[in-house]
Amino acid sequence: MPEWVTIEAQQIAKSEARQGKYKNLELSRRLWHLQRKDQAYTTQWSQARRRLGQDHPVTKALNVLIKKVRGENSVEAVEIIDQYGWPRISEVGEPAATTVFYIIQHGEAALRKKYLPYLKATCETKEAPWIWYATMYDRILNDEGKKQCYGTQFKAGLILERKPIEAPEYVNKRRRVLGLEPLTEYIVPQKD
Repeated sequence: MPEWVTIEAQQIAKSEARQGKYKNLELSRRLWHLQRKDQAYTTQWSQARRRLGQDHPVTKALNVLIKKVRGENSVEAVEIIDQYGWPRISEVGEPAATTVFYIIQHGEAALRKKYLPYLKATCETKEAPWIWYATMYDRILNDEGKKQCYGTQFKAGLILERKPIEAPEYVNKRRRVLGLEPLTEYIVPQKD
């Protein structure tokens, strides 16, 4: 689509004027395309959940569509990680690097478990934020039926409720080790 090529070129020029040249522009483009595809139906699904409810046929249909797209995106994200390693912010920019995080985070549990060490190594080189690691680690613990470590996971629903935390009295200490802010101001009561 010629219009998109023009729009994309303008956005790249604006971004590079602020942040400098992308080291791997082709990979950045590939990730941007994945991001657009990944977010295509998310807003509509969220609105349908709020307005129509989780069990409404429209909400369910959008959820099926999102799962299909996310499955396709997972395949491509795995190809990217296997070829390049976890995308580094300095090479592709933060928005593009964020794409892989969300695709793996919202994908299959096995992918989270497999690629967490890749993400951790990237965080250790300061090429990804530690909050991504904490969030994925907590999701993996939840996948396994365990309590979370860093307090990043919430129960789905209209009322925001944090999922149970292992040894909550030490959560801020664990978060501090990663350079994360404490939860003290925004603690949501837990239900075990």
